[in-house]
Amino acid sequence: MKVSDWICEFLRSKVGHVFGVQGGAVTHLFDSCGRYGPKPVFHHHEQAAAFAAFGYSVVRGYGVCISTTGPGSTHTLTGLLAGWQCSQPMMFISGQARADQTSYGRPVRQTGTQEYPIVAMTSQASKAAYFVKDAGAVKAVFERAYAQSVGGRPGPVWIDIPVDASWSNVQ
Repeated sequence: MKVSDWICEFLRSKVGHVFGVQGGAVTHLFDSCGRYGPKPVFHHHEQAAAFAAFGYSVVRGYGVCISTTGPGSTHTLTGLLAGWQCSQPMMFISGQARADQTSYGRPVRQTGTQEYPIVAMTSQASKAAYFVKDAGAVKAVFERAYAQSVGGRPGPVWIDIPVDASWSNVQ
């Protein structure tokens, strides 16, 4: 089973819809959600998708926003902050460039196409922020992040996943 298929099955057990904007780094996630659920709802801008996920969380109890790397992810920050300040349980999933093309831990501005190490930026407005470099860690990270978002005082979590991890097989 592909990692993106597992993620969508996991999300389907939590929500009926996910909100986002298609982009190269999240193609596998949206394809898997389209096949297996939850139903993807596409927007013209990532900020709109983030606020749709926020509203869904208010009405349905949990919201999920999926965005692609770089500017696609930074466009969701206002919705992330709204979830943080209103204690809404939400999950933000950002697609990322291939793991070997990320600048995490490197003294460079950028390595991959549209790549940006979003975790440092999102960690201040979320209960937890993760970069999942290894496909073998996906299950544990998603389960832990979900528990964190709904546990104690609720709030959003952020998971950044490289595209090559999303098309890998679950380990």
